[in-house]
Parts: sequence; C-alpha cells; structure tokens
Amino acid sequence: MKPSPHTGRSPGAEKTGLSWSSWSWSWSLPLPLPLPRLLSLVGALMWVPALMSALTACGPGVGGTGTGQSAADLVVFGATATSVCAAPLAGSLSCGTDTVIGVSSAGTEPVRYIDTALGANTLVDFRDNSVHVSAQCQRLDFIGDWGVTATQDQRYFGSVLLNGQLNRMPATLLVQADPASPSGDLIAVLRDAQGKLLLGPLVLKRAPMPLPLAPACLARDD
Repeated sequence: MKPSPHTGRSPGAEKTGLSWSSWSWSWSLPLPLPLPRLLSLVGALMWVPALMSALTACGPGVGGTGTGQSAADLVVFGATATSVCAAPLAGSLSCGTDTVIGVSSAGTEPVRYIDTALGANTLVDFRDNSVHVSAQCQRLDFIGDWGVTATQDQRYFGSVLLNGQLNRMPATLLVQADPASPSGDLIAVLRDAQGKLLLGPLVLKRAPMPLPLAPACLARDD
C-alpha cells in the first residue's frame, strides 16, 4: 500500500493507526482497545522483566557465565563457599568483624597485591570472598571464590583464561601468608584441575598507590 504524496498518509491510516512519516512506518494504537486485545498486550508485556533479568544474568564474559563462573567452579571441585576472613591469610587482607560469628562472612574489603618480581604486570585483587588475578606477561586471567573441600583443602576455586583463549577452564589458586615476611606478604600458586602449574609461586606484596610502572615483559619462546 503506497502513501498519498499529498497527505503523507496511507488510505485507511486513520482506522488502522498506520501512518507515513519521514520515509519510515510508525504505528500507533487505536484507543480504546477491545478488552481481549488489551489483555493480550498486558500478558505480553509481563514477559519483559523476566527477559531483561535473563539477559542481565548472562553478564559479561564468555558463554554467558559472567561473574557467576567462579561459583559454578566451586561445584566442579566439590568445594563449599566459605569466608576467606576465617582463613590463615585473613591477616594479610582487610577483614571486618561480625558480632555473631567473630569473622566477617562478607569477606574482605578491596585489597590489591602485586608480584614482587614483575610488579604491576601481575595484579591480584581480593574483594569479598573472591579474587581476580591478571597476569599481563603470561596473558592469563583468573577469577575464583574462596572455598573448602571435604578434605579441608582451602583455596580459591575458579576458572582461568590462558593466552587469549575464548573458553575458561577450571583452576585453583592457593594463597598463603609468607611466614618469612614481616609485612604480610603472600605466596600464590595457580594450578589447573589436573594439578598442572600455571603460574607461580608468586611472592605478592601490597600494591602502593599509585601503582609503580610495570617493567617490560620478557620475550617468550612460544
């Protein structure tokens, strides 16, 4: 159906709510709507919040996992989420106190560590009961949640991206206080699900602000 060159409206536009404007079709709803059509429209709109919630849950990242990836990896390792503020390394973090259980179940306030060898090339961010490791020189990214297994193995259980790959794979980060450090340094080791060493051991120290200039990465054989 072609629009009239004089009126800018298609024949019958007043009846259907279809109009021609600026070379594009626009729709308007004739009011009042019949009751069956109104109920149908309301029913369709009720799906919008659920759809938006589902899209948001996917969040950033690969495969729609978003930040929930590490929580799923706890199950992969048979671990249960627990508070990092009850762990031996809590003294090197920034944990508050819960008046009921004595430690903060919410975990630590944001704390950043850097590698003593590679400086700001390796950033380790602790927040709540989670950790994020970004190793620029190794092109590695790890996220994980603190948990404990039935055998009392405590560490961060999560997933890692290696060498720019698109798919995350399960991995764990063991973090312990350095007994030889008077300033609360940490020692961290990252391994995959089979126990293969991916990163470390790293000696981590509290990151100063502003961050120091990151040294150049050494050339790699691969």
